[in-house]
Amino acid sequence: MPVAETLDGVGRSHLALAQHDEARTVWEEALELYRDQGRDEDAAQMRRQLDYLPR
Repeated sequence: MPVAETLDGVGRSHLALAQHDEARTVWEEALELYRDQGRDEDAAQMRRQLDYLPR
């Protein structure tokens, strides 16, 4: 499994445990990887997930 997808899964686990800061950290890393790979749709989805997280 590619790294960005793994980070997405880890972020979802953190979200389920209400660990929002940890989810944000791994999702931001996944977002950068998606952007670097030119995976615009995946990057947009990751951006939406990040926007959903409480601050």
